Amino acid sequence: MLWTIPALVAIAIASLGAHGGSLAQAAFFESVRRALTPAAAQSLTMAGAPQAAVSAAVEEPAAAPPTPPPPAAGAADATPPAVGLERSAEKDAADEKAWRARMDAAREALDRDQVLLDAMQSRINALTTDVIARDDPAQKALLEKQRLRALDELKRLTAQVAGDQKAIADVEEDARKQGIPPGWIR
Repeated sequence: MLWTIPALVAIAIASLGAHGGSLAQAAFFESVRRALTPAAAQSLTMAGAPQAAVSAAVEEPAAAPPTPPPPAAGAADATPPAVGLERSAEKDAADEKAWRARMDAAREALDRDQVLLDAMQSRINALTTDVIARDDPAQKALLEKQRLRALDELKRLTAQVAGDQKAIADVEEDARKQGIPPGWIR
């Protein structure tokens, strides 16, 4: 019996490729396919449904959706759910704007302080070159004094950049803890 199924399928496929085929051949191949396909394990009928559900589905037309109960006394000032959803969407949009503004401000502060840090480093490099190139001791002392002040400012700016980076990390951590979508703070 097991060898007949593959043989029938092979014959059916070979005969399809041999010539165009007619409606009779298509019907024959469909009957072969149905014979080879296993029967469904369970069919969806109303036979297994409870009798009350069957009679209700057959005899009664579709009922109208239930009407909501009237508002209780004192609930006249309650807002409908649709308005609450709109307010929630507006609140979410405002929250998103606030988070974006907070992150943008932190990034702008970091960018500004980074530019100042780079400029101060360039100033220090130029003063160092001038100190080395000068022969006059008075001019050399004045340039060295300026270079030391610039080095102090460089330390302050370095601390400020580190603080800005920490502020960005803090905003990201706050957003993570509060379940804010990552797209809001990118």
